[in-house]
Amino acid sequence: MVGKYHNGNQLRVDFQVHLHRSNYGLDDVLAHMEQIELGAAGILSYPFENEINFPLSKAERYELVRGDRVIKATNKENGRRLYLFLGKELESSDGWHLLAIGTKIKYDTTAKRPLEAYIEEGFSNNELLILDHPYADPTIFLFPCITREKEKRLHNLAVKYRNEIAFEWNGYCLPLLRDWIPSYRHVNAKLEKLARGHNLKVIPTSDTHARNKRL
Repeated sequence: MVGKYHNGNQLRVDFQVHLHRSNYGLDDVLAHMEQIELGAAGILSYPFENEINFPLSKAERYELVRGDRVIKATNKENGRRLYLFLGKELESSDGWHLLAIGTKIKYDTTAKRPLEAYIEEGFSNNELLILDHPYADPTIFLFPCITREKEKRLHNLAVKYRNEIAFEWNGYCLPLLRDWIPSYRHVNAKLEKLARGHNLKVIPTSDTHARNKRL
């Protein structure tokens, strides 16, 4: 996703990145962001984690200013400024994933709530909310397409929240990765059609799971 810095310069953002703390350091992450000219990233913890899944308090080459929703990092040598938006990937009791950026939502995996409960709480906390891979079902192994019943539910959500939440175009759901599984459809194309029909806000993310430095 491309936006603007406060000074008008272009800002490239990826709102869904999952990090693995045991395999690299924060300096590695920030340096790679500079290399690929990514100005900001949403660093999301998983539903089963109590804290962000990375030690985001220490870096050697960057000066860090940490808030409860965002970390501002400045390269000590070249002055380049980067942003890490803190958030969670939530799993609702009715089988949806919600990306909550800048979240203060209280989340208990033993007492999951319906999607709309998380959305309404997110509104009250002024969070950026993105419905994750809407046409791929996270409750089933390998994320097949959602059922027709769930598609009807998605249409209702689009009508109700189209001006208030965003819907994710998912990097893992490219045809290249889904064509080899029988009956799997191009879920991003279906989202594009839904978005045109309801004038939805669509945000593309890589859904990166960086398990090692190479990734």
